[in-house]
Amino acid sequence: MKLKKVNQEKGNMYKFITHTGNAIKGICEHDCKYCYMKPKGNLKDVRLDETELKTELEYGNFIFVGSGTDMFASNIPSEWIIEVLNHCNDSDNKFLFQSKNPRRFLEFIEHPVFKKSVICTTIESNRIYSEFMGATPSVEERAKAMGEIADKGIETYVTIEPIMDFDLDELVELIKTCKATQVNIGANSHYKLNQLSEPTRDQILKLIEKLSNLKIVVDKKANLKRLTEMAKIMKKELAEMKEQPVTSISMKVQIMKELENGSIVPNEEFRKFALIKENRPILDKNVYYFLQTIKEQRYNRKLPILTIEASELIEKCNITDFEGNPILDQDTSEYLVVLDGQHRIKAFSLANATNKDIIIPNVHIEDKIENVSEYLVNINTAGHDWSLADKYCVSAITSNNKTIQKIHELIKYGFNPSAAAMICTGAKISPAKLDKLLKEGDTSFLSDEKEDELLQRADQYFIEGMSIDKMDVKILSRRYHVNGFTSFAASRTVEDAIKALRKLKIDDFKSVKQDNEFVEKLRDALALAS
Repeated sequence: MKLKKVNQEKGNMYKFITHTGNAIKGICEHDCKYCYMKPKGNLKDVRLDETELKTELEYGNFIFVGSGTDMFASNIPSEWIIEVLNHCNDSDNKFLFQSKNPRRFLEFIEHPVFKKSVICTTIESNRIYSEFMGATPSVEERAKAMGEIADKGIETYVTIEPIMDFDLDELVELIKTCKATQVNIGANSHYKLNQLSEPTRDQILKLIEKLSNLKIVVDKKANLKRLTEMAKIMKKELAEMKEQPVTSISMKVQIMKELENGSIVPNEEFRKFALIKENRPILDKNVYYFLQTIKEQRYNRKLPILTIEASELIEKCNITDFEGNPILDQDTSEYLVVLDGQHRIKAFSLANATNKDIIIPNVHIEDKIENVSEYLVNINTAGHDWSLADKYCVSAITSNNKTIQKIHELIKYGFNPSAAAMICTGAKISPAKLDKLLKEGDTSFLSDEKEDELLQRADQYFIEGMSIDKMDVKILSRRYHVNGFTSFAASRTVEDAIKALRKLKIDDFKSVKQDNEFVEKLRDALALAS
């Protein structure tokens, strides 16, 4: 059998195969419409090419035998198959034999070559697509035969190529029946010639996840990217959506209404959405994640979006539209305030800008809420899952304390929560005090006497610091910069600390790694300023 190096550039069947060999050649009786050999044309009748049996096979290779036609199809003479198996067995290599008629392997299963071989079959889908699959045994027959082969101690693979639309659980059961150790997944290479019924990106990813959980190795071909990566047109549409301004225009909403008998039914309405000004910052990356799932029709409609009528909160909280404008009393009837689901609502707003037919599903309107902060704590399990930033932001919703409001403001600008607390209070806030603040609104640990002075210092540090050429908020808010500045201001005066800060360059910030190093920088800068 002549060894032929797989051409990586033109695409190969398997990336783990080093060579292919075809002693049996010609038209395959299975006649699968998507076969990669069909576009080559001018295929001759099936035959044994004996010249291929006179070549040294070398050693240490992984050879795919019969890649050009199914050498175990029912019309292939047994003596031809035995000649090929004997020739393979004379060399020290590993072999891959593949067939859509795996039952026939059992006819030769005692041949010693199979002890150093892998046997593979194709299962394109659990569904029947007779117009494309050709005259092949059913996928159920193939799976059962592969299971019997595996029971004889021979390693089995499954190839799902070209992958066609499928039912997840049924397809996984077929693969489990095969007792496969590896599954190779690929897409239709000639999709312009044969338009197969193909699965969605989400289906494929769920299949890969499920097989991986079963400890089955999944090998993905490069051509699978056509189905698993977003198409260029979709990427373009997403980019356009991201550039849309987020507005509080009316959107079609599926409101979940509770009937007198306790059942909940959806009712479509057009509503606008508002936000609590002090609520947690909306992160673009989270919005874009939901925007992508909406665009790909993968959005989980079971996720509830919790809201409350704006009229219920107008006296308790600062409510704004998506543009940041305060909601007026006379307009509250138009708005629902988002309590849980800010990122999703913003994503739907972006999607709605280009597709007015989108419906926001599963929106619930809560009854009267006496303590909004406590409510948000409960629905988000703030004591356990929220970050420090989340806790400060929720505390700021109902707290009128200026220090908490300023900490929240700096966090929204990009400050680390601990650094924001330090620059605003001059000390660390313990987790116990923060939890008490969050759940009870207790601000007794904050200084009333020095509040204005401390907040003025925080503003000056931020304004003067950000005016330094090439300054970034992440650099300015580093722990040792904030701690060093706070320490220096406490030992001198705020005026001296600000005077020194104005003399620093961005490299002065980047060169320090400890609080005392930054204090030294400020001391030297103040000396120069004087």
